[in-house]
Amino acid sequence: MVNCCQAVAEDIANLALFLASDLSGYITGQLISVSGGAYMP
Repeated sequence: MVNCCQAVAEDIANLALFLASDLSGYITGQLISVSGGAYMP
């Protein structure tokens, strides 16, 4: 689900679950923005 404004707690929790899973095994040293597509300069 794409939010138009701010991330909600469930969005952050989903990212944390993904990063803690085996599916994120090749992700290292990244800045991951949970912003629902909003861009903040």
